[in-house]
Amino acid sequence: MGNIIRGIRSFFVSVYVGNNILIQKKDLSMPDILKQILPKKRLQDDQIGFLFFFIALILGGWYRINAAYMAGFPIVDGGLFYTMTQTLQENAYHLPLYVHYNSLDIPFAYPPLGFYLSGFLSNLLNIELIEIFQYFPATVLTLIIIAFYSFANLFLKSRLKAGVATFIYVHIPSATTWLIMGGGITRSLGQLFLILAIQQIWLLFTQYSKKHLILTIIFSSLVSLSHPEAMVHTVGLAILIFLFKKQKLENLKKAFWVTIGTVFITSPWWITILSRFGTRPFLSASKTSFHSFVVFLQLGVYPISGELFTTIIIALAIIGIAVNIAQKHYFLPIMYILPFILLLFRQKWRN
Repeated sequence: MGNIIRGIRSFFVSVYVGNNILIQKKDLSMPDILKQILPKKRLQDDQIGFLFFFIALILGGWYRINAAYMAGFPIVDGGLFYTMTQTLQENAYHLPLYVHYNSLDIPFAYPPLGFYLSGFLSNLLNIELIEIFQYFPATVLTLIIIAFYSFANLFLKSRLKAGVATFIYVHIPSATTWLIMGGGITRSLGQLFLILAIQQIWLLFTQYSKKHLILTIIFSSLVSLSHPEAMVHTVGLAILIFLFKKQKLENLKKAFWVTIGTVFITSPWWITILSRFGTRPFLSASKTSFHSFVVFLQLGVYPISGELFTTIIIALAIIGIAVNIAQKHYFLPIMYILPFILLLFRQKWRN
């Protein structure tokens, strides 16, 4: 925050000084004026990286909030989740047995964190629930930008690289489209807590600290209570990090305590669901979409970035993966294909 304030202050000081120079010395050329108002010292890499992040945060937040505003209504989907939140409110925030939707009685077995948060915000702020569904996902997506920068800075060990990565991330269409919809009331939370959980898992497997252990358990629990597929990807990424880190036995013990803690914190929810419906809702959830070996074809023919025309971002990603493989750095290339591997395993498990 201090860096932001200093940056804004420097901007206005530069404008003020520039105006004075223009008024007092009208015969100066533009290069001479710029020499007098621009900083004498060259910006450091960390400062440039933070500047990239700050611009990404402003632009990314604007893209997301403005998209929700321009739509004037929750984008595309979210009708079922809206009805589930209403039912939860009407039931005094006790988990209902069923939600009535499209002439069906559907078991109320979906991870409920997004419904609780949106319902509480609607009551607390005295805002129509439909407006919460319109703006909540976009707001969470803006927070994801901060979480992404924090993890990128940790992983890349460079604020400059993290800032550039964040600037590129906010311009990836697929980082927004699926998450900003009305159904993003759960998807956006899953994405946010996934990134926060993975950051803490990385720290936990690198350096032990009770703080990292507790935060890993908390964020892993929040992922589990937000979105089922985000939970699967969190587990997959955690396994990947475990395999690439040293001290396997020590990290296995840490993973055990994270599992125990997560299962304990989320137990009020999953015990309630199991006691009411057994394992049927969980098994049914794994069959809600089609995935097969053809998903691997997307690696070559479909830009997962969601770019419609010139796929600049995906081209840079492929070049980066090739460079990593040439340098025998395999973590990022495997991380790139991990979602496809998880989808394939999910398909085989269903069959």
